Amino acid sequence: MPSLPLLSLPPLPDALGQIAKFDPDQFAALLDAVSTEEGFGRGRERCERLSQTLGLDDPVTVFGVLASLSFLYEGPGQRPSDDQEYFESLREFLKSSELWSNLGKDPEAAFDRLIRLLQRNSSVDTSRKIQWLKTGILPNAISFASFVDLRPNFSEDRESIDSVVPVVVFSIETDEDGEESSHVFQLSEAGIKKFEDALQDVSKKLSALRNDPRVNALEIIGESNKDGS
Repeated sequence: MPSLPLLSLPPLPDALGQIAKFDPDQFAALLDAVSTEEGFGRGRERCERLSQTLGLDDPVTVFGVLASLSFLYEGPGQRPSDDQEYFESLREFLKSSELWSNLGKDPEAAFDRLIRLLQRNSSVDTSRKIQWLKTGILPNAISFASFVDLRPNFSEDRESIDSVVPVVVFSIETDEDGEESSHVFQLSEAGIKKFEDALQDVSKKLSALRNDPRVNALEIIGESNKDGS
């Protein structure tokens, strides 16, 4: 099963204990929720809605349960195609990591619940694949910022300013493996014009793709589409 630094793990002990404590109606509601297209999606509104359905006071608890299930669903890298192999690996992981003790008074019954919650979900698999295609090849740009700087050209004696040079400083934030990083560069006015031309060129290419009947025969996934979990 997954091997990650402790700080990057979801709250597995609490989540497993919560799943073990659910009464039959609560468990059925959770099972229905994760079996849908939303899978283990844990947006704020969904966690609040599901928290009310489960009769819990804190949406953070629901977030922790869904995050833990998502973590366990992935398995070690790529999930084995054989579910039996996957669940045997899951059992071994829980026991070797001592998480098994968090499955309550009847750990076998709680583990059976995990098996049902972690059954392969084609909608989840599709969403994960699409998300990887969007972000898994190169870092994704997530925000942009800029400011204009006037740099003085001083006279030889440094007692006056002969001219000023406008320079644009541009910052792009990227997100890779859940960590944000910043890339800063500067552009002259001529560089800004080339940047604008390049963006217009990209827009034309995207428009051509969307208007091509051969491409329109396929589903086009854009930012407005649901990403799933």
